[in-house]
Amino acid sequence: MAAHGVDFPGDDRHPMYAALAVTARPSMMGDKTPDPEHWRRLVEAVVASGERTAVVSSEFFAEADDDAIRRIIDDLGGPTVEVVVTLRPLVKIFPSQWQQYVQNGLRMGYEDWLEHMLRKPPYEQPNPSFWRRHA
Repeated sequence: MAAHGVDFPGDDRHPMYAALAVTARPSMMGDKTPDPEHWRRLVEAVVASGERTAVVSSEFFAEADDDAIRRIIDDLGGPTVEVVVTLRPLVKIFPSQWQQYVQNGLRMGYEDWLEHMLRKPPYEQPNPSFWRRHA
């Protein structure tokens, strides 16, 4: 991609801590705490890309509120920012998300979790962020 003028700025392949910091979300269990410095460094790396295309990708942007969205867009270049949304079928998302929730402390079997997420309104327990992220 670099040969075609595309950069993936930041310290890591996935700028998770930067995205969590700018959206004011907590880190995953056992991970370091997101710090505003993570976001600042990512923004600096995007700016340093200059005229090249900088790709910043994180599923955690899906949980940004209106104020965070405005800040993200403004910090990353305002009117030059393009947002791309990708989707996966729910049948592939469910096992992946359940496994991530288990890694972060959920103590519920997969079938029970699916029952709660699909058949027990208001579908917010035990993981309220799931439908906010995947609706």
